[in-house]
Amino acid sequence: MASVLGEKATLNSLPESVLVEILSYLTTRELLRISRVCKRWRRLAYDKDLWKDVNLTPYKVNSRILWHLVRHYLGGTLRTLRVKGVLHSVRKHESLTEALLLEIGKRCPNLSELRLIEMNLRGINYECLPPSLLSLELAHCEIPLHWFRVAAVPNRTRIPPRIRNLEVDNVPNFSDQHLQNLVSRTVLKVLILSGTYRVTDSGIEKSAESLSEVVHLKLHGCHISDDSLRHIARHLTQLRTLDLTNFYSMTDTGLTCLGGLRSLQSLCFENCFQITIDKLLAVCTGLPSLTKLNLNGNLYSEGDLHRIRQSLPNCTVTNHFSDKEPVLTF
Repeated sequence: MASVLGEKATLNSLPESVLVEILSYLTTRELLRISRVCKRWRRLAYDKDLWKDVNLTPYKVNSRILWHLVRHYLGGTLRTLRVKGVLHSVRKHESLTEALLLEIGKRCPNLSELRLIEMNLRGINYECLPPSLLSLELAHCEIPLHWFRVAAVPNRTRIPPRIRNLEVDNVPNFSDQHLQNLVSRTVLKVLILSGTYRVTDSGIEKSAESLSEVVHLKLHGCHISDDSLRHIARHLTQLRTLDLTNFYSMTDTGLTCLGGLRSLQSLCFENCFQITIDKLLAVCTGLPSLTKLNLNGNLYSEGDLHRIRQSLPNCTVTNHFSDKEPVLTF
């Protein structure tokens, strides 16, 4: 580069397209810092290609910081936004407000994925979320009792999001009613529930018919039994992946229900201790598309695993144990 330019090579001698590519490896905080170096760096830091996927989860941000980012950096190129609040902080201040969310929806019409961590959403109406959202992830958040519910008198100036993918991780007050409210207003393709012990057999039964388009389902830490699997098998016939990690109460009765899900490609029965090998093979050998079977945490002898793998020659079978789990030898 130096010989071509006939001068000593420096960062300033590089084409701006190359500099933008280099800046794309910086964190959000680093981008904001380099924008203060000089006018050129400030202009480069504003390049919209650098603000397609914004991850603010390493930092606890308040609404003032978010307003600054929305007004000066975030725009039409933004696709994904991840934000961590201060729900468990000693210093309580709001990270998100309805006005801020409405402004994000206005300035970022292509935002499709939003991940919120440790956010207090009790004062926020669900319909204030950006209408372009397709994926919503909530982790360790607090949500109001009637979130997702269709308003009795709709606000015609707001277009609610049409969520296709929902992931809820350790949101203690997420309940059957939340699930029913959501599926009554949108068609989900992906549903991941972890640590949601208020979701019960009743909620799954009442929601299952409206979940018929779901292709990826994870139920981890829900208060459910074999009865839920019966409703899942009856209505969620397009399922391709099913994750039932730590479903301690599942028995052969519930497992049998899954035999009709002919589109299943991946099954996870990690730490599902009550199912028997005979029933497992009877169900899995009847699933023509199955290519992955996760049996991690379940105690099987080498002979048992050999039998399972031999019966499922086109399927990758795993049976690992975490370091914290005792491993018995046979």
